[in-house]
Amino acid sequence: IEDPAIRSIMQAVIAERDKLKAQLNVLKAHTQVTVDRRPLGATISAAPGTQPVAVLAPSAQLTPSEREALQKAVSASYLEERGLKEGSHGEIVNERGWTVFDVGFARAVRKVLG
Repeated sequence: IEDPAIRSIMQAVIAERDKLKAQLNVLKAHTQVTVDRRPLGATISAAPGTQPVAVLAPSAQLTPSEREALQKAVSASYLEERGLKEGSHGEIVNERGWTVFDVGFARAVRKVLG
């Protein structure tokens, strides 16, 4: 750089940059970040000799829209609108008596919903 004033400014900027880089490296060396991505409300379960596992109740994993959709899927009015009905063992059958969802489907959905 030909101009002495600009050269002096650039040298000061470079010196400041080097100083900040050194400070950043010191901070990086002394920083420890722990990221805990376990869901809130989870219980931690661990068998002897194994890693701990976060366990959630099935209903706690559902969003409100998912919960609504499941409730609607097994409601009598919704099934009737589509020509379906719930069998005696929780299966969903159509008007011809063919099984659309296997035995226990409706019961399982209701258990998940609580």
